[in-house]
Amino acid sequence: MENKFYYDLLTWLHARTKISSSLEVPEEVELIRRPTEKGDVLFFLNHGEKEKRVKLNQEYKDLLSGKTYREFIDSKEKEVACLVEKS
Repeated sequence: MENKFYYDLLTWLHARTKISSSLEVPEEVELIRRPTEKGDVLFFLNHGEKEKRVKLNQEYKDLLSGKTYREFIDSKEKEVACLVEKS
């Protein structure tokens, strides 16, 4: 119930403010962007019980696993990924 409220609120705000994100994330996936001197760090948290696919806009490296992701990342249930722009 609480999640639906926040989803509806953000949908309403998005429609009225025209704010856009460079990445679209599926329901139950949280994206947190933290700027650093060397570029943004993206934290993906999959709160769901199923694997979710997130389409990426460029190449990233996962700081936790060392893997490189180019087009998308498949986030397993309850998984966390910490991505930085690949240089």
